[in-house]
Amino acid sequence: RLKSVDVDGESAISKVAIVTLNKATIEDVVVYPNPFTSELTIALPNNEQAQVEIVSLEGVQVLSSKVTADANGMVKMEGLNNLSAGVYFVRITQNGQTTVSKLVKQ
Repeated sequence: RLKSVDVDGESAISKVAIVTLNKATIEDVVVYPNPFTSELTIALPNNEQAQVEIVSLEGVQVLSSKVTADANGMVKMEGLNNLSAGVYFVRITQNGQTTVSKLVKQ
């Protein structure tokens, strides 16, 4: 509730308003398994389109793909067995928000 006071000293109190926020953000992304061998699963906070990029430690982009999650918010990234073993970063961008996670390829 808010109380507003006019310049003449009169005041009014607003009605109670209920506000609900959608708390699902790009920080809620889960990437597994880690370490991985040939495929990854990405759990997105919603089933909208996202940009997924995998980048090596040297900063070389080794994969870039636009993906859309299924009804459960899941994306399967398959065919990653051609990547060399090592450490990578996965950068996921959705609705203007970006998150980066470290991955280990066995």
